[in-house]
Amino acid sequence: MDETEARLRRELSRVPEDDLAPGDLADLFSRVAAETVDRPPTLRDRLRELSTPVRIALAVGGALIMVTVALLIVGIRTDLTGQAMARYAVAMAAIAGLMGAAFAASLRGAHQRPLRWWTWVLVVTALLVPLALAVMPWLWEGDGVIRPSGHAHPFGMCGVMGLVTGALTAAVAWAFQRESWSVTSRLVAAVAGGGLTAFAMLQLHCPSGDATHLLIGHSSAGLMLAAVAVGATLWRRRR
Repeated sequence: MDETEARLRRELSRVPEDDLAPGDLADLFSRVAAETVDRPPTLRDRLRELSTPVRIALAVGGALIMVTVALLIVGIRTDLTGQAMARYAVAMAAIAGLMGAAFAASLRGAHQRPLRWWTWVLVVTALLVPLALAVMPWLWEGDGVIRPSGHAHPFGMCGVMGLVTGALTAAVAWAFQRESWSVTSRLVAAVAGGGLTAFAMLQLHCPSGDATHLLIGHSSAGLMLAAVAVGATLWRRRR
């Protein structure tokens, strides 16, 4: 049920059936029609009408574009050569695959709910993988030197960039969502994909090999956004 339908149902439930005069009923039907069949489709409506595979593919494409744009703005590290480049390529391919799976869990057909246990395992894995990768600084070495974080605080500017990138990526993916944003499981899956996108972008930008900085500054975006998403949906349900 989308937000428009939910709002119409709430309006109808407030009006006792015996109190509706014929003119009132006609006015009510005209307002319902204006909100549904007579309303011109918006861009969001057109995106939601796309097939599920297309919506998932566009969400993944949007994430890749987000990483590219972010790196064009903040710059890409220059110490990736030889074996480091090959190691990064494998790691990034795995992250991209898991990101796509998270978006697929979020954008699955509207009739497929709630998340099954194995899908929840996938979403939780998508949230925790950046943390697991962050405690392996050797995986992210470029020229063989583990560099200090270069930040006065382990969260630093990388943490801010990660939150912004993750939130924007999740928002792009959510533009293809057919369900209301109050569906917690789908929202958490979307921000899990956003967190993976943010982690990948930061690893391609920041050459730091400091485990604390990687753990707090690079890999925390997904979990922080997931906490915000859960809090927002709980607040919305209590309104």
